[in-house]
Amino acid sequence: MYYNVLHIKWKDEVLDRPFFCDVSYTTKGNNVIKEKAFLYAKYRDIFIRLRLVTGFKEALELYQL
Repeated sequence: MYYNVLHIKWKDEVLDRPFFCDVSYTTKGNNVIKEKAFLYAKYRDIFIRLRLVTGFKEALELYQL
């Protein structure tokens, strides 16, 4: 069976890294932590805060991205 897919060739050095990396917030700015995966709960909290800041009346859901 044939599927219409795109095969991506990854470099060997990135295979052990998370696809979505975590971010730390400091007084000097934001830092990407390439060794740590971005937690779903952290992403959800940021997404909820984004809805409140932008003033949407309807609740946004993560799957709408």
